[in-house]
Amino acid sequence: SHRPFLDPEMDSELLCRQPEVLEYEKIPYEPDPDKRPPTPEFIKVWKNIPVSRTAVSNHDNTIVSNWNSVVGKGDLVYHVGDMSLHKDIKEAADWLHALNGNLFVIKGNHDSVAEKLYSLYPQKFVAFKDYHAFSVKGLGQFILSHYAHHTWDRQHHGSYHAYGHSHGKLLGSQYDRLNRCTDVGVDSNNFFPLHIEKFIEKVDAKFKG
Repeated sequence: SHRPFLDPEMDSELLCRQPEVLEYEKIPYEPDPDKRPPTPEFIKVWKNIPVSRTAVSNHDNTIVSNWNSVVGKGDLVYHVGDMSLHKDIKEAADWLHALNGNLFVIKGNHDSVAEKLYSLYPQKFVAFKDYHAFSVKGLGQFILSHYAHHTWDRQHHGSYHAYGHSHGKLLGSQYDRLNRCTDVGVDSNNFFPLHIEKFIEKVDAKFKG
């Protein structure tokens, strides 16, 4: 998704095109495929320009640093999918073991690497599932999925839904405004994990104005 860790010299072509891409991404998401305009050619070209190894390293180091600044060694982290795109399993494992906490992973559409990590290093994981629902006394019920759901368990009784996948593109949409849910992916949270109480505050704030 060409996150903002590009190298000024090695990723100059991407950076030159980035302003028009960011302007395009401000256009509200259209859920109806029949009304959705075709993706402009410059977006297709931009998304196919590979990022540099320096940018990947900047990205990974920032994610790990941010994660470990708020997650303790014994903390439980719910990860809503797409853990790693590293094709080298040893490199992916190095990053996995650099992270504090115990991971409860909700499987995403890019998680073939995560499945291998789960089989090789089960001690680092609490679980690896397609979907998860749980309750916290005094806070409420939570429904976790990689994908944003149109409806979910106990939706009309105040339950919360956390999802990823969409890289913030649903934020501010009619779906986002009307539902007790939000995107908890790093693109939507300044590349930090989101504490459960902050998640509740973020969702509840939509209904207080």
